[in-house]
Amino acid sequence: MAKEKIYQQETIQPPPSQRIYQKEVDDLLHCCRIFLKEEEVYGEKYKVEHLEYEFGIGDVRPAVVTLPSNKTLYIAGKIDRVDQADAGDYHIIDYKTGGTYSYHESKPFKGGRQLQHFIYSIAIEEHLQLAAGAVKESSYYFPSSKGLGERYVRSQNETLRTNGLNILEKLIDVLKYGHFSMTDDENDCKFCDFKAVCKRAYYDKETLEAKQMDQEWDGIGKFKGVRAYE
Repeated sequence: MAKEKIYQQETIQPPPSQRIYQKEVDDLLHCCRIFLKEEEVYGEKYKVEHLEYEFGIGDVRPAVVTLPSNKTLYIAGKIDRVDQADAGDYHIIDYKTGGTYSYHESKPFKGGRQLQHFIYSIAIEEHLQLAAGAVKESSYYFPSSKGLGERYVRSQNETLRTNGLNILEKLIDVLKYGHFSMTDDENDCKFCDFKAVCKRAYYDKETLEAKQMDQEWDGIGKFKGVRAYE
């Protein structure tokens, strides 16, 4: 199957050289072997229910999430895969093609930077009219040469969901107040497409700290509250 897809792509976009072509083909086939090996084990307890499940896209209604303040949030997205376990509960999988360096078992939210696993869990429960808590796990899966089949599984327990809803509320409040605070971690800027707009690098350390500690701006307090969640 992979070779057939590679051939189709080759006719549309010829490779710049045979050496590059062979390198990319070898990498793709290696990814396929990793994926197949993982599926042979994983498929013993789970079966696929949905692939690329969409909500809020085109004519499909959005998912509706209720926040702690009882306000509603409408969400659009596409979930790579939804599986059902033999026990009847659900497991969401999001495929990642890069490396695993920014993912940690003990940091499910990473200061509000990683919310996809949580948002998709509550969104699909509402969209499929499932009982609250039907999605037991949500994972980031790296079936690539970089990721080597690693999975970072987030158990969607009551504590995680309570924290997730609080994070969402705080982030929405930041937008509501119009206080778009710069990140408090320069490492966030390594792979950013908006450096020319943000201009964080133009400020010295003392100025940045002063901006991020200004107690007069409610949005900054909300933002720093989000950072407290690991």
